[in-house]
Amino acid sequence: MVRDGKTALNEAPDRVLAEAALWLVRDKGRAETKAEQGRARWMAEDPVHEAAYARTLSVWDDLGQVAPDWKSDRAAPGLRIRARELALACLVVCVCALGLFAHLRDPDYTTRVGEQRTVQLDDGTRVTLNTGTRIVVRYSRGERHIRLDHGEAYFDVAHNAARPFFVDAGHDYVRALGTVFIVRNDQPKLEVTLLAGAVQVGSRDAEARGASVILAPGDRLRRDGETQGLLDRPSLDTVTAWRQGELVLENTPLLVAVGEMNRYTRRPIQISVADAAGVRLSGVFKTGDSDAFVATLAALYGFKLDKRPDALVLSGAPVRAARS
Repeated sequence: MVRDGKTALNEAPDRVLAEAALWLVRDKGRAETKAEQGRARWMAEDPVHEAAYARTLSVWDDLGQVAPDWKSDRAAPGLRIRARELALACLVVCVCALGLFAHLRDPDYTTRVGEQRTVQLDDGTRVTLNTGTRIVVRYSRGERHIRLDHGEAYFDVAHNAARPFFVDAGHDYVRALGTVFIVRNDQPKLEVTLLAGAVQVGSRDAEARGASVILAPGDRLRRDGETQGLLDRPSLDTVTAWRQGELVLENTPLLVAVGEMNRYTRRPIQISVADAAGVRLSGVFKTGDSDAFVATLAALYGFKLDKRPDALVLSGAPVRAARS
């Protein structure tokens, strides 16, 4: 049996009516392609959604006609609004005035510099965000998408073969089913490390990046710009050390090591390319503890250390014997 708009609206729960009203406010407030696409997906999920939105739009239009004569007895009987529709119209007005449509946005999670955070998504997937990271969750009935705008995240994906799980990072994507992996997005650089299961890493721009790559547990794929990528097998303890608040360095060039430490602080370490040339560093350091890190460098290599309010500056040629 096909339901008309009136029947569908009368059967719609208050939650659906509220969602329809909020979508209308969003449409009226900002003409955004993403907003329109989101509303279209919501309407396609259920005929009740489409009917509720159509009736909400009709009430909005009626309200615009009635409002000038709201307190007048001259209002035409044909413009009278039933109690439920009046409540809906009031909801639209309140939502418009207060801007209470945030929950219809795709949920997002962020971490500040030096912060880490673990969240559990509606499907049971657990995501741990490293320092300075932002993800946006966009789930539908057929697919699960996480947009990693920037930063690094550890994914422990809840298995659901009927709803593939994707992490979108710029032009690249990672597709997984029941998998544990890490994605780091420092555009244009991308790193994907697989800890368990299997993932497929590909590009939305297939011509630019070539064929997709299937990773096995222990594999890491690194891409930089338009390159197809380099596959290696790093120490997984090193890759995952940030989850314990540690930075593990293994014969790492000093400039790279400094860059990694600077991810966790707003008081960056500064050193010139010339002073850092040829210096490599190994050891385990606490993320965010830049003072201890630079003190170690000064002691090992003879750098001059200048502690400024806005930076920790290392300078001077390091001790040659310590370079070996």
